[in-house]
Amino acid sequence: MSETLPSVYGGEILHVDLETGDNEIESIDPQDARRFLGGNGFVAKQVAEHVPVDADPFDPENVLALAVGPMNATPFQSTSRGVVGFVSPMTNGFFDSTFGGTLPQALKTTGFDGVVLHGAAEEHSYVVVDEDGAEVKSANGLEGTETYETCGEIRDREGVGYDTHVLANGPAGENLVRYACLVHESEPVSYTHL
Repeated sequence: MSETLPSVYGGEILHVDLETGDNEIESIDPQDARRFLGGNGFVAKQVAEHVPVDADPFDPENVLALAVGPMNATPFQSTSRGVVGFVSPMTNGFFDSTFGGTLPQALKTTGFDGVVLHGAAEEHSYVVVDEDGAEVKSANGLEGTETYETCGEIRDREGVGYDTHVLANGPAGENLVRYACLVHESEPVSYTHL
């Protein structure tokens, strides 16, 4: 008898090539769900599988992996948590950082348990994810914009107001400051495991 994925999983990880905009959907193996559970485990697995050991953190070989836990979008309270992972410019080692809010639940309702961004876009860009996949869009005019303004501008561009959930970097990230952070809505993504 083959093992099935528990119903708390969306069952898919979305891979997005930032240079070409191509999408690839990876089905989650039920054994991987048991081994890695979701969230931190899925992020660590994606970084380990896709980033060479000697990759420079600012090299396009590095990925930005985002995943949510299996209890997101369930009736259980306080389960809307997400995690991002990558090779850190501060340590040159694996780094993960968690965040709460509405984005983790929104991602889970698309059917994806995670999104992995590969490569580097030719221009300043942002990625829109929905149940059909992802689209890489031009962030023209947002260069140098503070993160809070960026979140608001992307909501305006996408035309769905606060139903749009944004994870953004700002001028520090654009200028490759090694300790730059991501901001979700209006809260910084917490630093853990430095």
